[in-house]
Amino acid sequence: MKISAVIPTYNRADTIGETLESIFSQTLPVSEIVIIDDGSTDNTASVIKAVGSPLISYHRIENSGVEFARGTAIRNASHEWIAPIDSDDIWEPDHIERLVEAISSNPGTAYAFSNFYEFGSAAKRDTKFNRMDTLWWPEFHEEASGELIAFSRPLYTSILNQNPIFTTCSLYSKELYEQVGGIHNQFSRTPAADAQLVRKCALETTFACDLKPTVGIRKHGGNFSSDSAKTNIGRLCLLDYERRHEPMFVAYAKEIASAMASTVNSTIMGAFSWRDFATVREAASFVPFSTLSNAAKLRLILSHLALLFKKQ
Repeated sequence: MKISAVIPTYNRADTIGETLESIFSQTLPVSEIVIIDDGSTDNTASVIKAVGSPLISYHRIENSGVEFARGTAIRNASHEWIAPIDSDDIWEPDHIERLVEAISSNPGTAYAFSNFYEFGSAAKRDTKFNRMDTLWWPEFHEEASGELIAFSRPLYTSILNQNPIFTTCSLYSKELYEQVGGIHNQFSRTPAADAQLVRKCALETTFACDLKPTVGIRKHGGNFSSDSAKTNIGRLCLLDYERRHEPMFVAYAKEIASAMASTVNSTIMGAFSWRDFATVREAASFVPFSTLSNAAKLRLILSHLALLFKKQ
């Protein structure tokens, strides 16, 4: 199995060296590393050049957004399996080896993913899988073999509301990526756009999973409330597009509507508590007023009143 590691990067001179070191440290080496520099203005290119590895294929493009850069890297990949990694994250040495084992043990599976931990100034202490709802995992316990799970059933409805799959933790076939159409360029800068690719893939193949956290996701300090709001609005934009314009999701219209209503309600509650009234109103615009909880309805009305008072 030949694997292309693909890296979109933008102004990550301070972290991409550590990312590359983690790739070179794999017990099962990748066959190439495709890096797309999304118009960096720092010395990212110099750091990559100094590494001097023949495995690296470096290309620079005009700044177009992380998902466009990732898609460009995948299109430039020479091999049949794709292992994405962001330029500030790291793989543990056995990451690729374990995902290959997960796929090889389950013929017909074209997508595998692992657990991850966070590090950095804004990191949470627990792993991603441990933070999932306790009702999510028992559904698949009978399919577990040690730390590996082979999902025999489609994952789409399971990941619609709770998605444990992160881009940097994935290994999938290039054929699958092309089959589902990748990520639309219009969503290249949309938060949570990578989750749309996962949902597409979940309709086309079974998945395998490694419960061991073999990836480190760097969490930078920032405005948590603002980032959370942007991610939720991005998710709503993507789900709205899927139900309106993606034929492959037609059969799941009710499930998507329910997921959107749940996201809208939680977004309104959070944004109102942060006094982000603009996000309250934006979130509410995605669903009928009747689908809002009573608490969300009240906060939406108060947000509109706050806007009226501000104009006076």
